[in-house]
Amino acid sequence: MRIVKLAAMFLILAGAFAVLASKSHLTVVPVAKASEGCSLKTMQGTYGGVLTALSLPGAPPIPAATPQAITAFQPFQVLELINFDGAGKFQTTITASQGGTPAQTFPDSGPYTVNSNCTGSLAAGGGLFTFDFIIFHQGKEIRFIETDGTGVVAGTWSRMQGEE
Repeated sequence: MRIVKLAAMFLILAGAFAVLASKSHLTVVPVAKASEGCSLKTMQGTYGGVLTALSLPGAPPIPAATPQAITAFQPFQVLELINFDGAGKFQTTITASQGGTPAQTFPDSGPYTVNSNCTGSLAAGGGLFTFDFIIFHQGKEIRFIETDGTGVVAGTWSRMQGEE
């Protein structure tokens, strides 16, 4: 009789440990979900950015890919608010100073594309200026670089507070 009681107690304890182990396993291991990548909607909303760059004064060289001496560039500072509509168009307000001139504010707009791997590109200034970018943190941050050869510009746009 004693062996039957010990066996029953062992089975009850083993069952309790199995239940506890399975419950703790469910709370410890996070649920994995597939990444859906990025789309135009990933970059929907208003972003802000501040950047310091080097830019060529005047019209860009033809062809734009011609390497320029560092002495040909001037410092260029930008404060920017940019709004992406989630459908492939952006509008921006830029306050910029080049080579120490007083800052001037002007609007711009253009198209942007987003690839499923969270890279993309945009064209500004009527297509004169092009940028490639990478989207981070589900669209909270975008890092970009100028690709047209008219300047040495790289920066970050961050989604504005309240736009999440």
